[in-house]
Parts: sequence; structure tokens; C-alpha cells
Amino acid sequence: MFRYAVELLSVIVLLLTVAGCSSGHVPSEPAPIEPTPASATSIAPATNTAQRPLSTLDLAESTDAGAPESPTPIPTLETLPQSVGTTWESGPSPDGLWVARTVMHDESLELSTARGEQYWNYVSQHVAATDGSITHTVRAEWVPDGVGGLFPHVLGWTLDSSAAFLYMGGGPDGCGVNGFSQDIWRVSTDDGSVLNLGSVPGIPSLSRDATRIGGSRLLDDEQGEVTWIEAATATQHSSSFPVPQDLSAEWAELSPPIWSPDGKSIVVRVAYNGCSAEWHETLVFHDLVTGASNVVAESSEGFATLYVEDWQPDDALVVSESVSPWANSNSDSVERRIDARTGRTR
Repeated sequence: MFRYAVELLSVIVLLLTVAGCSSGHVPSEPAPIEPTPASATSIAPATNTAQRPLSTLDLAESTDAGAPESPTPIPTLETLPQSVGTTWESGPSPDGLWVARTVMHDESLELSTARGEQYWNYVSQHVAATDGSITHTVRAEWVPDGVGGLFPHVLGWTLDSSAAFLYMGGGPDGCGVNGFSQDIWRVSTDDGSVLNLGSVPGIPSLSRDATRIGGSRLLDDEQGEVTWIEAATATQHSSSFPVPQDLSAEWAELSPPIWSPDGKSIVVRVAYNGCSAEWHETLVFHDLVTGASNVVAESSEGFATLYVEDWQPDDALVVSESVSPWANSNSDSVERRIDARTGRTR
């Protein structure tokens, strides 16, 4: 009897063991996780609808806008500055009721990047009523410091003061006559909404009637190009034109466009061999409607810079030539009045 009980118990244990093995499983290897691409922030071309400002402070309504959120460039920077900062203020809008302010805080962060140590500065930009009642904060971010760093600039205003034109950019390095830029913004003075108009080559310039924003660049040794944005429709156009070829020049550069009073023509400075004894310049006229181009002025000696002091309504250019003291020249600045299209003296 006892033997049967032992055998029965052994059978039960065996059955439980087999059942346990059949019901158990060896965990399979997890399916590979597809890597998630790094998120990238981009502002679409100028056809986008306007975006809201980071904050709008309306003192008439006693609204506390608070500190704007910090953007997250690479590397990510979450810290907001504690210093008050230094303020630069643009000239007022045509109606005198608005001003654009840029604030650079008196502190910086030093971060290690793939390119080595990099300093970052916190800058903000505001379009504000001159009576202090309203402030639209349209930009607040950390930007790299040093050569090649971008800094907020004020390009100008619409003639009716309904908007300001702002951009991020950097000036020329050394003896250059042009720089670089990105993100040209049209900021409404009414509600602070921002429309990204896109970018143009080099430093942008605003036509006198504030309807066009243009930039220029060299395509090769014989061709220049101007790109302009229609401020009302945010459409872009480009037009190429010949530039005088100088086989002796090691390098050349175009200045930002200088606009005619009607905004339909430009003049650009072509600078050759900057920062050398062979530095010389020419002025090239280009009609954006007909495509006509012409060399209208040339510097008379080395180390001379040409400046367009005025483009008058009768299509006359007032041009001055200044010779650098480095040239050991006794020449004073010379001013002359020429035809904008032909270069003939008037």
C-alpha cells in the first residue's frame, strides 16, 4: 500500500514537471528598435502664415508676459540669464510710435562642442511702443559668440509703420564689403506676429519704398547675382549680371545692393583684393526689369573705396572716392555726380 502511494506520488511529480516545461518559454530576443531621427527645427519658406511672438506685454492691460522660454539649439541650453544686459535701440518707425530694441546680456556660457570650446551669449529682440505701453518680444535665444556668430539686426520699417524688418546676421570679416544673414522677419507692430520672409545672399538691404529686400553674391569671376524678396507677397526673384573680370585679382566680393528711388534698379560695389595695396573697386549698375547692366565708375588708384552717397530722383548718383591712409596717399575724398545708367558725368 505504501509502495503504491510512493509510485503515485512520483507519477504526479513527473506530470507536474512535464506540464511546467511545456507551459514555460524561453524569452525571445526583443525586436530591434528603429533609431529615432534627431528632431530638427526649421522655419518654412515665406509662404507660411505668421507665427505668434514669444510674448507680448501690454501695460494698458497689466499683463505680465514673464520670461520667454529659452530655445534649444545644439547643444541644448536651458539656463536663462540673470543679468539685465546692454540695450541697442533702432531709430523710430516713420510715424515715431515704435522702436526696435536688441538686448545682449552681460554674461556668457562656455560649452564644449565638437569644434572645441564655444562661448554663447543670450540675446533678445523686441518691437516696442515708444510710450512704453506695448512690448512684443519676438526673439530670445542663446547664440554663438565670435567670428561667424549671428546677431539680431534691424533692417528697417514699412513706410506706414505697420511692420519692422529684422534679421540675424554677421558683418564682414576684415576688409570684406559684405557679410552673411538668415531669417529675415517681418514683425507686425499691431500684434507682434512674425512672418519669415526667407533669406538672401550676404547682408540684406531694404529698398527706399520698403517693398523689396535684396542681397548679392558673385557666381563666378564674370557673373554676379542679386536675389530680392517682395516684402508684400514674400516671393523671391533672382537676376544675374556681368561684372568686370580682373585676372590679376586673387579674390573679389560684391557689396549689398544699393537701391534706386523706385526700387527697380540697383548698384553694387565690386571690391578686388581687399586689404592689399592692389585694393580697387568698380560700381556696376543693373536694371531688375530690363536686365541692362553697365560699369558706371572705377576707383582711380589702389586702396580706394567707392561710396554711393545718394541716388537722386533724376537717376544721378552722387559718388565719393576715399583713399585709405594705409596707401600713403595725399588724395582727399573726391565726390562726383554721374548718370546711374551710363556713368557719364553730370
